[in-house]
Amino acid sequence: MKERSFLSPVTENFLHAIGVGKVSYELAKKFEVDPKCAFVAGVLHDLGGAIPDSDRVEVAELYHIPLFKEEKMIPMLVHAKQGEFFARNLFKIEDPEILNAILYHTTCIDDASSLVKIVFIADKIHWDRNGEPPYLKELLKALEQSLDEGCKYFLEWLWQSDLYVVHPFLRRSYGYYIQNQTFSSLEKELLTNEKTVQITSEIRKKYFLNEIICEFEKIFERTDNSSDLAKSKNVDVDEAFIAAALMNISNTISESEKPKVISALQLDPNVSNVAAQINYYFAKTEFDVKNPRILEIILNAEE
Repeated sequence: MKERSFLSPVTENFLHAIGVGKVSYELAKKFEVDPKCAFVAGVLHDLGGAIPDSDRVEVAELYHIPLFKEEKMIPMLVHAKQGEFFARNLFKIEDPEILNAILYHTTCIDDASSLVKIVFIADKIHWDRNGEPPYLKELLKALEQSLDEGCKYFLEWLWQSDLYVVHPFLRRSYGYYIQNQTFSSLEKELLTNEKTVQITSEIRKKYFLNEIICEFEKIFERTDNSSDLAKSKNVDVDEAFIAAALMNISNTISESEKPKVISALQLDPNVSNVAAQINYYFAKTEFDVKNPRILEIILNAEE
């Protein structure tokens, strides 16, 4: 997670989710995959991160999510499985492509679908740490050749980095894409609890899951409505979709936090629509939006 003193961890995670959704949408357009599915998978990819590292193994065991020994050793690795589980049981996602993209977003997987590869790469492009990713320029160059080349480049970079453990999914991905190995099919019931489960009110309250659902559903509703309206008005659908997504950037910044954010970003505190000003700033900087029409829509949006 990025660390900026003027933003809460909740907002940092929210920005990363929207960013990965945006990049997933754009990559999906480039590689002819359903961009709305890619956006949903990208936004929800870190849903399991709602559970802190200290509780992940316990929560996984509570809901009978099978874990590898590597995941028990490094609980951070559990979040992908929990994200897939929560996407099904909180957001009622049934599309196996979206669910697999969430499940494999950290490591990719052998013989992955294009959507899995897209979310895997989008998560690495919209880095959740300070500074520019050390691999970014070469990764983008590899993506100009193909989606597979992008995956191969990052897998090789990751494999050569200082890994404390090698996740079984990563071992399969590296073996398949770099070493031309083949593997037997994965049995899904050994990876996740496929049953429909009622998430208890205690768990929802403890980890603010209802609030998370509310914020992400706002994004999905706004982007869907904007797309439909753009089609009816003969306006560019992609521009409308991206603008609608980025209008949500400031949603998790509370009224009490806004003065600190405005000061840190050196924005005008006297404008009538502070949220639009914050959204516009991050759209240009955090999300590298250069399209003037998208920026204009964001800046002129009403609260």
